[in-house]
Amino acid sequence: MNEQKSHISATQDFEIQKPARGRAYLVPVLDWDHLKEKVRGIESSGLNFQTAGSIFWGIAGTAFVGALSVPKDLTVMGAPSVHFCWGIAIIGVICGSMALYFAGRQRKLSNHTKQDVISEMERIEKRYGKTEQQ
Repeated sequence: MNEQKSHISATQDFEIQKPARGRAYLVPVLDWDHLKEKVRGIESSGLNFQTAGSIFWGIAGTAFVGALSVPKDLTVMGAPSVHFCWGIAIIGVICGSMALYFAGRQRKLSNHTKQDVISEMERIEKRYGKTEQQ
């Protein structure tokens, strides 16, 4: 048996680009790993409270319109339906307001986490004596 080996070769030219000349920081690996952990810890605040608040306000608005437009003689379980509409509107406003309040608090906590990473980066800049913004 005659075994013949074939050789295939391909070439391609690449032009290597150098980064623009500028200032750089030598960051120790421990500091870099610390920053990576901080960034990994940043979580999206999500929109759960924002969504819930919007839904409750929508329910409250619908109930308010219903309270103004429902016939006065209509009853639900022996009570005027206007009372049910106003009750739903008031509960919707209270729940919606609380949910939107917590959405704002949640957003502030997320921004605080981002500020922690930026303060760590500024601490590293101070180590190298950076004083002016570029």
